[in-house]
Amino acid sequence: MDVRGQLEEFRVNLPMIKLIKSDAITQEDWAYIKEAVGKPDLERDQVTVKSFGEESDNLLKYEKEIDDIVMRAEKKFVLTKKLKKLKEEMKAVEITTFRHEKANPPAWILKAYDEINTILDD
Repeated sequence: MDVRGQLEEFRVNLPMIKLIKSDAITQEDWAYIKEAVGKPDLERDQVTVKSFGEESDNLLKYEKEIDDIVMRAEKKFVLTKKLKKLKEEMKAVEITTFRHEKANPPAWILKAYDEINTILDD
């Protein structure tokens, strides 16, 4: 087989490599992958490109299921990063309230509402 043929053969594995190597996959997500492929003893660091098509593992036939799990993991990963950023930004915001004089029963008004709302909108 020539080099071009080997590259074309290898190219089939690229989507699966991208999925398995995603930084967003947590232990919990990997447990879902193991369940989806029916391999409870499958360890992430033992997965090789060769094992994608091997009879015993054949991960390629579960590509759709693995893709769904990884997409959820990546969405969760992005939201977690955004939440951490929001928490850091909110640490610098001073939230103060003042009493509304005419309200009965007493009510409190939030100062700096626009600043807080801008941070939350971003």
